[in-house]
Amino acid sequence: MRVEIIRISDEPIEAWSDDLRVEGEAIGEIVASGPNVTRSYFGRDEATRLAKIRGPGGETMHRMGDLGWRDAEGRVWFCGRKSPRVTTRDGTLFTEPCEAPFAAHPDRKSTRLNS
Repeated sequence: MRVEIIRISDEPIEAWSDDLRVEGEAIGEIVASGPNVTRSYFGRDEATRLAKIRGPGGETMHRMGDLGWRDAEGRVWFCGRKSPRVTTRDGTLFTEPCEAPFAAHPDRKSTRLNS
């Protein structure tokens, strides 16, 4: 498996280019390639156009729809799904980093059902 972090886009990306990669520890879209990555979605041409990139050697690279960043040790950190991110004039809010402080707050109401 090969994992890349690329700049976030909601548009199709037809072919791989090294300039798609984000720099350093920037948050971007997680892309995977390898022998277990499918070439297309059955009967879903538009979904295939949005999720698949033709790799430099003709292989298929899959845009996961997940966002994350790679640390200095090469680990990938998950920041949430791409679709629910919120873009403001001050920057982009990603679900996982935003939800953690709220989930840990002592005044948070429990969502568990009492039985």
